[in-house]
Amino acid sequence: QDVTPSGRYRLEVSSPGLDRPLVKRRDFERFTGREVRITTRLPVGDGVRRRFSGILESVAGDIVRVADGEVVFEIPLAAIAKANLVHRFD
Repeated sequence: QDVTPSGRYRLEVSSPGLDRPLVKRRDFERFTGREVRITTRLPVGDGVRRRFSGILESVAGDIVRVADGEVVFEIPLAAIAKANLVHRFD
């Protein structure tokens, strides 16, 4: 059985690109050690902060640890609204 479309067609291939979102726990595990930017649905930690950036240190259970200098934030996976890798082109 021939599954090739009849007539002319164009095949487009896409990729998540540089701004690929981190969604699943394994995404965070895969990119441990990389710089990330995270926005939460509600404030976490000190109760006033929703935006975090720093080095993704680890994922333990359902907690993502992000280090911003000497400060380490523990962010529940369920609280994350958006997370992306940060790319620097110096």
